[in-house]
Amino acid sequence: RTDGLFTFSKKHTRSAMALDNRTTVFVVLAVVCLFLVYQQNDPRPIQPLCPACVSNCPDAPACASNRRASASGFLGEDELPPLDLQHVPPVKDLRNMPATDLPEEHANIYYQMLRRTLLASCPGTLCDFSTKGTPGQLFEQQRKKFQCRPLMANALAGVPAWIWPPKKNIPPTFLNDFTMGGKFPHLSTHMYMQRQGGATPQTSKVPVTAWTSEIVEHWISRVPTDRSDRKAWQRQWDAKGNYGYSDAKCIYDAVSVADPALSVRGKRIAVVGSILPWVEGIMIAAGAEHVTTIEYGSIECDHPKISTITPLELTQAINMGKALPQFDGIVSYSSLEHSGLGRYGDELNPWGDIMAVAQVWCMTKPGGFLHIAFTMSADVGGRGREGFVFNRDRIYGKNRMPHVLANWEYRKQTCPGAIQPTISLVKVDQET
Repeated sequence: RTDGLFTFSKKHTRSAMALDNRTTVFVVLAVVCLFLVYQQNDPRPIQPLCPACVSNCPDAPACASNRRASASGFLGEDELPPLDLQHVPPVKDLRNMPATDLPEEHANIYYQMLRRTLLASCPGTLCDFSTKGTPGQLFEQQRKKFQCRPLMANALAGVPAWIWPPKKNIPPTFLNDFTMGGKFPHLSTHMYMQRQGGATPQTSKVPVTAWTSEIVEHWISRVPTDRSDRKAWQRQWDAKGNYGYSDAKCIYDAVSVADPALSVRGKRIAVVGSILPWVEGIMIAAGAEHVTTIEYGSIECDHPKISTITPLELTQAINMGKALPQFDGIVSYSSLEHSGLGRYGDELNPWGDIMAVAQVWCMTKPGGFLHIAFTMSADVGGRGREGFVFNRDRIYGKNRMPHVLANWEYRKQTCPGAIQPTISLVKVDQET
C-alpha cells in the first residue's frame, strides 16, 4: 500500500499486522527495563513533590522543574509504594489476562510500572498539566515544547494492552492523573469492551477489516448534490452509518469552507480513527486529493484515493528510519477522546489523548489544519459537564482542552450546541 509517504509491500504489511505475543512482550519489557536502568543511572535526584501541585498554592517554582517526580503536575513517583518486582507474575500469565482475574497486588505493581514508563516516554512539557497559556476565544491557548521523533517512535504506541479489559475501578496509581488532580472529574462508569486492534485473548490472529472500492463509493455517493439542503442530507444519510445526517453535514460544512487554510480541497489529508469509511467518503466528496486512514484496527482498502496504516505500523516505519509523514491537514471525528481509556483494547494511559493529538501535530505540515470533533461541555460550546466516563469517553471543557489542543490555534466551531461540535484549528509553532 502506498500514500506517497510510506510504501509497504504485502509481506511487510502482513508481518506488521501479525505482531505476535513474544514481540509485544519483548517491546514492553524492553521499555520498562530501559526506564528502570535510566532511573538507577540518572545523576539528577528526584525532588520531593511540590506541595503546590496538589494544593494549587500559587507561584511554586518547584512545580515547573519537578517533571521527573510528576510529569502530570499532581502525583509524584515518590508518593507511590516501592515496586516489589519479586512478586510480579510470569509474563505469560499476564498476556491478555482480564484485569478482573489479576490479584490486586499484581495489578498495582503492573500499573505502577506502566505509569513510570508512560511518563518517561512523554517528552518535554507535553504531559505537564501545570503549564499555563494565554486567553483564547473559546479556551486557553497553550504552547508546549517537545520533540516529535521520540514521541512518534514510542515503542508502546499501537501495542495492545497486556491486561484487558480493565477493571471497573480506575487503578489507584492513575486516579489523580486521570482526574487532573480533581479538575477533570470522574463522572460515572460505563464499561465497554470493543477491541479493535491486536490479537484477541482467544486467538493470536490480528483481525482485518476490508474496505472495498464499492463500499467507499457508496459512502461518497451519500453526500447529496445540493449540499446546503438539510433535508437532502437527511434523505441520503439514514441510520445505516455510524452517525446520522446531522453529524455528516456538520463535518462536511467544517472541511468544505472557502478559507483555503481550512479546506480539504486538493489536499492530502489523514483521518484518525475510523471503523467505516464514512468520514473518508465525505473528504473525497469535498475534494480531498488523497486520504490516509490511521486506525488502531487493521484495514485493507483497494480504493485509489485511500491508504490505511495502523499506529503500530507507523511506529515501526519510523523506527526503521522512515521520515515523519507530513499531511496538509488532519480530520478526526469521535476518536481521540477514547485514547488511553482501554475501551478499544488499548493500554490505560491518562495522557493518551494528549499524546495522540501531539502525534497528529507532528504529522501536520506547518500551517496545516486540524478538524476535530469530540464530546464537549457546555462551557466550550457543547453540552453537560466536563469530565470523563470510564471507560467510555472524555467530555472536554476549559480545564483539559487547552492541554489536548496545545500548539493549535483556534479558528472556528461548527455546529455549536451539538454533543460533538467540530473545532477547526491551524498548526502553530511550539513554545520558544
